[in-house]
Amino acid sequence: IPLERYSRQIQLTSLNIFGKSEAVLNLDSAENLNALCTIQGQNNSNVNTTLEHLIINCPNQVSALNQMLHCDNYNVDKKLKRVTLNVDTQKTTTFMNAFNNLQALEIIDGTPLNLTSATNVSMFGGCNSLVYVRFAFNTIHISVSFSRCPNLSTDTIQSIIDGLADLTGGTAQTLTLHATVGGKLTDEQKATITAKNWELVY
Repeated sequence: IPLERYSRQIQLTSLNIFGKSEAVLNLDSAENLNALCTIQGQNNSNVNTTLEHLIINCPNQVSALNQMLHCDNYNVDKKLKRVTLNVDTQKTTTFMNAFNNLQALEIIDGTPLNLTSATNVSMFGGCNSLVYVRFAFNTIHISVSFSRCPNLSTDTIQSIIDGLADLTGGTAQTLTLHATVGGKLTDEQKATITAKNWELVY
């Protein structure tokens, strides 16, 4: 779907696109991905989202991902399992609610999330099925929470830890994990987190 010629911000009323299970969005001119796709559910609890895999291609360094794939009702979306995000987020300042309430979402792949410029990373609320996500090395520098994500894989946990910036000599930040995930951490992983001047909560 070549939407970039029409708008820098693309607002879809739902992810029910022509009854397909996979869709590709090519956004060659987008400067941010705010409110890219919204699944409306407050007035229609029977929304039937058909998409299981959404691929987003954007060659630009985007400035924001606020509510990029926002679901306005926790009980609405039970289909979208995978988001392939081929986007350079090195200059993205805010990720607020980027994957909000996507309770079926298991995989976020594509380009690893780069949080170098981030000022808000509250993006995984309601993502209780999330298993796989990747972060660029040493780019997480502000507090981040995965408290609603009990199913993170061992590799994803390590990617989070590798993604934490070394804050030695600076202000400590907090890494919040679900209790189930926190229980999987090795002593070595815990030591690595605290050595980087991060507080671990689970």
